[in-house]
Amino acid sequence: TTETEQGDSKVIKLDNLESIDLLPSTKDSRNLIQSKFKGVNYVFDERIGSRITEDVLTSCEMCGKQCDSYANCQNAPCNVRFIQCKSCRSEYDSCCCKVCQSEHTQRLAMQLEERDLISA
Repeated sequence: TTETEQGDSKVIKLDNLESIDLLPSTKDSRNLIQSKFKGVNYVFDERIGSRITEDVLTSCEMCGKQCDSYANCQNAPCNVRFIQCKSCRSEYDSCCCKVCQSEHTQRLAMQLEERDLISA
């Protein structure tokens, strides 16, 4: 790993991938300057989002409640990425809609039946 300074950001290079440090504030030679990044920033790895500040800038796509939690629809053929609050995640079984929830539930039931047939 190597670290370099680029403008107001610190860039850490890991195995030819670059990750920019977007912390809420960075130092320059005179004082502390505030970052322009707020809330949760989308990242292209298993984290999905990286919290920069406590600001919540989005809302649940199901109910409209303010939240910033990314989710992937659990219905494998869909797998859409969307914003979903905890209560809707529970109500919809981490699916993006009732149709996907129904398909996902049916697929799980079929998988359980197949396992039961195999183990019998």
